[in-house]
Amino acid sequence: MYHPFGNPTPGDLYSNTEDVIRGSYFTANEYGTARNITAYVQCGNTSGPPSIHSVCMIYRKNDNKLIGRTEDTNPVTGASPDWVVYNFTEPYPVLEEDAEYVLVCWSEAPCYLYYDHMVCMSRGRYNDTIYGSPPDPIVWDGVNNNLYSIYCGYWNDTNPPWVTNVSEEPHVTGFGGNVTISADVIDNESGVKNVTVIIGYPGGRAENKTMTLISDDTYQYVFNNTWLVGQYNYSIWAVDNYNNSINRNVRSHFHVSADASISIATLQDSYSGNQYINITDPPNPPEDYTLVDQGLTWDTYYNAITGQNILEVSAGPINYQEEGIWIPINNTLNQLVENHPAYVYGYRSGNNRGLYSAYFKSNAQLDWPVAFTYNKSDDPTVNAVRSKLVGVGYVDPQCNWAYHYLQNVQNSQGQVNNYSITYPGVFTGTDVTWSYGNTGLKEEITLSNTTKTVLQNHPPSQYGLNDASSYLVFITKLDYQNLNLYNGTGLLDGNVTISDAGVEFKDALGQFKCALPLGEAYEMNNETARQKLTYRIIHLNGNTYLLSGLKVADLNEMSFPVVIDPTLSVNSHHNDGFISSSSTSYNTAWGATSGTVDSSSTYLTIGQKKAGFPISTYYIYRGFVLFNTTALPSNAYLDSALLSLYKKDDYSTTDFAITVQNGQPTYPHNPLQTGDYYKGHYSGNGGSLNTVNFVNGRNNISITELGWINETGWTKFCLRSSRDISGTAPTGNEYVNVYSTDAPLQSYVPKLIIIYRNQSKIKNTGSTDIKGYLLIQIQFYNTTQGKWLVDNNVINETTTQTITSGNQLAL
Repeated sequence: MYHPFGNPTPGDLYSNTEDVIRGSYFTANEYGTARNITAYVQCGNTSGPPSIHSVCMIYRKNDNKLIGRTEDTNPVTGASPDWVVYNFTEPYPVLEEDAEYVLVCWSEAPCYLYYDHMVCMSRGRYNDTIYGSPPDPIVWDGVNNNLYSIYCGYWNDTNPPWVTNVSEEPHVTGFGGNVTISADVIDNESGVKNVTVIIGYPGGRAENKTMTLISDDTYQYVFNNTWLVGQYNYSIWAVDNYNNSINRNVRSHFHVSADASISIATLQDSYSGNQYINITDPPNPPEDYTLVDQGLTWDTYYNAITGQNILEVSAGPINYQEEGIWIPINNTLNQLVENHPAYVYGYRSGNNRGLYSAYFKSNAQLDWPVAFTYNKSDDPTVNAVRSKLVGVGYVDPQCNWAYHYLQNVQNSQGQVNNYSITYPGVFTGTDVTWSYGNTGLKEEITLSNTTKTVLQNHPPSQYGLNDASSYLVFITKLDYQNLNLYNGTGLLDGNVTISDAGVEFKDALGQFKCALPLGEAYEMNNETARQKLTYRIIHLNGNTYLLSGLKVADLNEMSFPVVIDPTLSVNSHHNDGFISSSSTSYNTAWGATSGTVDSSSTYLTIGQKKAGFPISTYYIYRGFVLFNTTALPSNAYLDSALLSLYKKDDYSTTDFAITVQNGQPTYPHNPLQTGDYYKGHYSGNGGSLNTVNFVNGRNNISITELGWINETGWTKFCLRSSRDISGTAPTGNEYVNVYSTDAPLQSYVPKLIIIYRNQSKIKNTGSTDIKGYLLIQIQFYNTTQGKWLVDNNVINETTTQTITSGNQLAL
């Protein structure tokens, strides 16, 4: 974006710049690159050819260094002054935020630069030098109070830094050896802000380290935590002072090699009598609290002070893998660099720092403005599903699918905001927003009250269609290349209508690639007021169109604004959701054996409500969260656990306790089924949180039933209102919303935080206290004698220790 700094006001006085460099100093308010200088001058003869050579320059005030010189210009203004533009050429001068610069003008013949006299400001500068090569650095001959009419135009920095000459020395080192990682990082616009090296250890653990500028453009980091044998992958990431970051990290690797290895582990899980106990050492590394390992849905940490390990399991993906390194999902959309493959096809923003890549064009009217690459391809034409919202209209299935086209998509420039891009006014009063989520590319078509007025003034009957049976549909053109469409009935061929489940995209071998779950329409100000969408897939003239919408009669019953929400997903199903039931009889809703599953919303609803007058309807919402806890080691001893839920909304006028119940191993199913709603499947109280303490951000529920955590599979919880459990009918709104797996940011998803120990220990599992002497030995196996022999007594206590029932002694 173009910005100026300087003095854009024409002055009343003037000074001659013939063989005199004249100007004033000003402050640049942000980083950027100077493109031109505009000066208010009078010079030249309008009746003849221009003969006066003139130029403008920028000097840095603090060291008088020449920053840039414009092209020579032959200004011709005649007898009156005028604004004259002097242009810079590449490479453009770099401007720093809050730095002071002197903007000057200089000519070989009479040319008058205008100014105002500003008392006590002392901002004017001059230097007597014959026109030619500008002095660098300059020595000013004098200072005055002249504020010259001159300003500089510059552009913000939108280009990321570029990284070259990445190296490591040495490429192979031994235990404890240093590896020096170096890279040249250049940003000729706003300058480099910071450079980070992401080092991936053997086994998947990774850590970020800040590199240090050592000379010119060279950054360096000395790595010395070389205590694991194997290949260490690393990548360089850089960001400039305008927060532009490189879209694709520059990667390399080095090796740590050693001839010796030590493996110590317990030989069995429990001991009795006079048996020796072979023990393990505490986990590495030795820092107090360190990220140890990562996976798709989990991170593990180690606390060296307490000897505890912490497993944080999310209900959905939070990390993605690149070249064996797990990296946290980053939802932010960035501007694409010009050498990015998607840029060639017209895409200008996108993100590939997750489970998939998404790219967007600048205008909704362009061909295929949205590209979803399910295998993270940089090329939006390969392994991609591309889409274009083309129009909106009515369709009446009871009239042989008769339709009326209401409006084509309008000219709309995309506006990027963090993890989303919005195309405003794609239809009258309607915006469309695409958001980069953890598991899918979320589309939200928002219909305003303006849209409602248009629809009510132009109902289907105005075009010969039936108001009761007609649908309002949004028409999207799809390109899914060589993939095939499937749903629960199998391969979908020809024109089909889908109203009970979504569709999956599979390749010729039947391998799942991505999914289009059945979306919903909901009221923006009351998201519990929802309607399932209906999809109609049409193949016409070699093209495929997706019609997504709902009955006009149902839409008219909703309070606007209304959001239409179809979404592309890299998962075929989700590991959480909520199931609801409603009835004019509370007992009927409460005791229902099945309900309506919602596993695609960005939130889970928990609680109850009563709505409607004079005939009331009761609604009951039961939430479900499922966690893959197989990352727990087999010898883990669980100390404690927290269920962490991120608040979205609190609609409870009567407080209740969000209560954790258990229905394992069978309930709930994965994915959720309608029958998972039944209250008889769940029992107990594994922890609760009263909504009087329900705060913004994360809310933690202490899990009191650690036995409900499955160390070898999935841990599944049902979340219910305490008033639902007791069968107490609601009198109004008694429900809350927490973010789900499909939350807009990975930091919002539900987490199960488990604190456990797996260092060696003696645990008293009996009902009485035990006492004894602790003896720890190093033994070796003598192959000749065929038995273990004592090499050394590491610990040989002479004072007894007591382990009370249910407690343990850490070794």
